[in-house]
Amino acid sequence: MQTDAERIKELEKSNAYLVGKLDSYENGDMSLYHAVQRKMKELSKVLNKHKLDDIDIDDAKNKSFERLSAILEKCEKYALSANALGARLGVGGEEGTQVATNTILRKITTPESMADNIGELAGMKIS
Repeated sequence: MQTDAERIKELEKSNAYLVGKLDSYENGDMSLYHAVQRKMKELSKVLNKHKLDDIDIDDAKNKSFERLSAILEKCEKYALSANALGARLGVGGEEGTQVATNTILRKITTPESMADNIGELAGMKIS
C-alpha cells in the first residue's frame, strides 16, 4: 500500500505531464488555427449586426461605413490565414469537402463495375 507521500509524488508527476499536454494543445499550431477561426466568426457577427441600408453615408461625422469597410478588408487576410493554416495542419476547408472525404460512398455492384475493378482478368477463365 502506498503512503501519502508516495501518492502525492505520483499525482504531482501525473499533473506535470497533463499540464505539459495542455500547454501543447493551448499553444500549438491547432490553437492558432482555431483562434483565427474564432476571430472570423466574431467579425462575421459584427458585419451581420449592421445593415448598409441603415448607415447614413451622407453624414460626415458618421464613420460606420469606413469602419465596416476596414473590417471587410481584414476578412480576406483572416480567410487566407485560416486556409493556409488549415492546409498545413490538414484540417479545415469547406465543410462539404471534409464530409465527402470521411464518408464511404457506396456504389451499386454490377457485372460491369466488377469487371472494371478486376481489370485485365475480366472475361478470362481461371482454372
